[in-house]
Amino acid sequence: MNFPIGFDFGDQYCVVGIYRNNGVDILSNQCSNRLTPTLVTYANIRRYAGEEALQRRMENASTTFTHLKRLLALPYTSAQCERLKHILPFELVEIPGGFTGISIKHQDRNMSLYPEQCVGYLMRDISHHIVRPIIDSNNYVISVPQCWSEIQRRSLLLSAKIAGINVTSFLNSNTAAALCYHHQMGSESFDENKPEYIVLIDVGNSAINVAVSRMKRNSIEMLSCDSDIELGGSHLNDPLTFYLLNIVKRQYNIDPTSQQRTYLRFLEAVEKTKKNLSVNKVVQFEISSIMGIDISIPVERETFHTLIRDHLSRIPKLLQNCLKSSSITKKMVNKILVLGGGSRVVAIREVIE
Repeated sequence: MNFPIGFDFGDQYCVVGIYRNNGVDILSNQCSNRLTPTLVTYANIRRYAGEEALQRRMENASTTFTHLKRLLALPYTSAQCERLKHILPFELVEIPGGFTGISIKHQDRNMSLYPEQCVGYLMRDISHHIVRPIIDSNNYVISVPQCWSEIQRRSLLLSAKIAGINVTSFLNSNTAAALCYHHQMGSESFDENKPEYIVLIDVGNSAINVAVSRMKRNSIEMLSCDSDIELGGSHLNDPLTFYLLNIVKRQYNIDPTSQQRTYLRFLEAVEKTKKNLSVNKVVQFEISSIMGIDISIPVERETFHTLIRDHLSRIPKLLQNCLKSSSITKKMVNKILVLGGGSRVVAIREVIE
């Protein structure tokens, strides 16, 4: 039987999997990584996607496009677009329909790109360089956030059409996680007459999605879900970024935001610091030779948790809404699964507990 290819389209990374040998194999890209960066770069005469775009990001800072998942069908007048304008190194413009596009000067021409064009090129690159060498199939199932609107899903369908791939269906990300958990545990682990209630919390880079599922031996039922598109891994970076920027400006008398490449290096160091704080209580925020200066600042985990306290306070409401909608109580919950890159933040697990 020819199963469709699984495609997880993330804000930071994309993952491709195929079903074979009674299990799912995650395919590696050209650099032998299972995670392919969600990046597209426009250089002088060429475009690059994924790993190749990442390698050229520093020399093409203003024409390397990130957060493409959030830009799909994003209203130009929305608060989310206003926030992205301040953190992205490229210019966002309004395109027909009132949506958000990308302004670019390429081959001496000023153009406005649709996000669907960039996503389509990324998907085509993944299809040609990662999938086709392994399996001759063009049918895909794509996981999308449960909170996505109809127009966002249609925008992704348009991207797939540009890429030349056939989307057989969309699958909500938390439903995909529930299916994966049920398959890993094995149907014999569940009782058909005594269901288990599993709460799935997906902390992605752009949003947090919560769902409650009821699992039996031969069935999975999604009872409720809720999302917060202003609470994800990138949103947790912002308070830490501002905190460290203020220290650097005051202590070292430099402004990393004044140069695009310098600021990109600064943001990468912030992301690394956030990850390291998940396993260490104190981490050195370090950048060598930035604007002619070596930076080293100690950051405590407690300080980071204090900075993101307002963001964390929004998690309990999501959980309460899901439990209320599913008509179950906390005592009925058998297990909580915390997924996604943001799940490594210790404070998030503490709030959930």
